[in-house]
Amino acid sequence: MFKKFLQGLAFGSGFSVALVIIWSIGISYIIPLFIEKNHENVPDMSGAKIGSVVPKNNASQTTRSFELNKGIKFDRKIPSNGGILSISIMENNTKNDRPDSFQAWITEKKAYIIKTDGNIPIVKEVPYKTSDPYSFASQLIQKNVGFLKHSTISVSEFQLKNIRDKENSLFPLSLNGELQITINGVVFFLPNKF
Repeated sequence: MFKKFLQGLAFGSGFSVALVIIWSIGISYIIPLFIEKNHENVPDMSGAKIGSVVPKNNASQTTRSFELNKGIKFDRKIPSNGGILSISIMENNTKNDRPDSFQAWITEKKAYIIKTDGNIPIVKEVPYKTSDPYSFASQLIQKNVGFLKHSTISVSEFQLKNIRDKENSLFPLSLNGELQITINGVVFFLPNKF
């Protein structure tokens, strides 16, 4: 009986070692292939228009670092007469002096996706269907550019007025770039130069 117990113990040990080896190979090699495949999505900007930007006064620009936010947290709901902006920086850009970005601008009634190519915003309106605008903005980013790191901020009516009037607001101090607005009222983030 003791001999059968030892044989079962040896079999169980061998089986568990084989299972650990297969599991570690799967985690190390197979799963990263699926993640990289989702990471390389190209946004569908067919039918989009190049947005005209309201010119801003040349205010002092902050030095570019690698973090989008500099420690300030924002509310994650749509303020009355405002919107939320979800931003993802695509750092693989080498031809422009600024990183490209992909963004989602959500208001109470409309939703837009924006791709910045250097200084130029390319804007496309998308169907708006959600009861949770924060999740909808995140899903728009993930659907178009994959699981890149992104940040979502809320923009109040007062801050929209400051952006339209080209006045300083809280955002230039907390983000490595500035918020701008197109003539059609679509807010987007323009990253600082490298």
